[in-house]
Amino acid sequence: MSGRTRSSRGGFSLVEMLVVIAILGILASLILPAVWRAVVRAREARIILEVSQLDMALESYKQRFGDYPPDFTDPDLVRRHLRRAFPRHSDNDALELLLESPPTPAEALVFWLSQLRNNPRNPISGPGDEIVLFDFDRSEMRRAPTRSVDSLQLYQYIAQDGNGTPYVYFDSRTYCTASYTHDGPGGTEVVRPYAFLPP
Repeated sequence: MSGRTRSSRGGFSLVEMLVVIAILGILASLILPAVWRAVVRAREARIILEVSQLDMALESYKQRFGDYPPDFTDPDLVRRHLRRAFPRHSDNDALELLLESPPTPAEALVFWLSQLRNNPRNPISGPGDEIVLFDFDRSEMRRAPTRSVDSLQLYQYIAQDGNGTPYVYFDSRTYCTASYTHDGPGGTEVVRPYAFLPP
């Protein structure tokens, strides 16, 4: 037997430490993309859910008032729609004031789904409770500066995780000419409705 005894070591050698760091780096490079994809999928799922809820609110609007709301790009459509939806509407001054500086397609969505009043004679700015078809998250709403009609303040609804981009509503009757210009973090963007062209 040999008289040599093995000495016990108390730490890692440099090579062992580099191997551990390399293994951790490989694991991180495999895990981080999967975590990032999960975060992106969760964000997209939230937006899809919110768009679906907005769609259901617009369907509820159609059920209640007999037609989808206009997007304010055509003032005559707005007048006809209000006459049909509110046959007793009599406050044309509020309507004309609204049409002088009409809501943008981004503001139209909030206006029609949460800012009309339960007042058959003056649904725009009259007294009465608001007709709320979609419960907008107030923290996600951006107020339009200096744009108001009597007591009505116009808002845009910002998409969750949408980098400050508002939801935009286009009426199908104005698809050919509708557009919306948005000043976003990446500069000015022009939004147009998606046009489906059959093959």
